[in-house]
Amino acid sequence: MPDISMCANDAGCDRKTVCYRSAASGTKPDEISQAWMNFEPEHEADHDQRTDIQ
Repeated sequence: MPDISMCANDAGCDRKTVCYRSAASGTKPDEISQAWMNFEPEHEADHDQRTDIQ
């Protein structure tokens, strides 16, 4: 289980394939005890809550 809150709101996200918080990037959430949050930028160019894969 990743030690981060995963993003539950990545359907329309253009960065979901490069963000650790998205399962679309390959991060495997824990089936039982994974924390989920709805991360949304306040402004269109605001991506400070998203963590890019290095």
